[in-house]
Amino acid sequence: IQSAMAIVGRFKAAAVGAFTDAMNAANDFARLTNVQESFNRTVEGMGEQAPAAFEKINAALNGTVDDFEIMMAANRAFRSDSGITVDQLAELFDAAQRLGKQTGEDTTASIQKMSFALETGMTRGLKTMGILVDTSAAAARAAANLGKQVSELTEKEQLAAIIPEILLKSREQIAKMGDETLNIGDKIA
Repeated sequence: IQSAMAIVGRFKAAAVGAFTDAMNAANDFARLTNVQESFNRTVEGMGEQAPAAFEKINAALNGTVDDFEIMMAANRAFRSDSGITVDQLAELFDAAQRLGKQTGEDTTASIQKMSFALETGMTRGLKTMGILVDTSAAAARAAANLGKQVSELTEKEQLAAIIPEILLKSREQIAKMGDETLNIGDKIA
């Protein structure tokens, strides 16, 4: 009887474990679906085709980040209302991947820093990748181009002002690096 009870106990534990695993998988699937739907709506609202936009960003990252993380980071950058394009984001995520690798940072952390900077205008986190952005100078240039004082810039105009600066500084850092090399450890499973 004791061995039968032990078998029943192990069976119950296995069933509970399997149920928990199934629930976790269902929750993960729901989160991915929500993030993907948000990405699709946002990108299509920009006049782009979502599958093509995703492929462009994914290709720029060389398969080093999973789909969920790509869409999460892209959603953050796009929701800033800064006017960033898919092409610009792909270029900046490529730069984040390459520059982050140079400092030993994983690509997911690097693109999260980039998307945070694009979303908020706070570029301090990009310094670890060698991207030093003078946000005051960028705002002054944007204001001059718009015939405004810096104090008259809207939040959207201020965010839009840093994109060319981040692109420029990223390109300068990438030019110093040479050709990109990836090893088997860089790819996600």
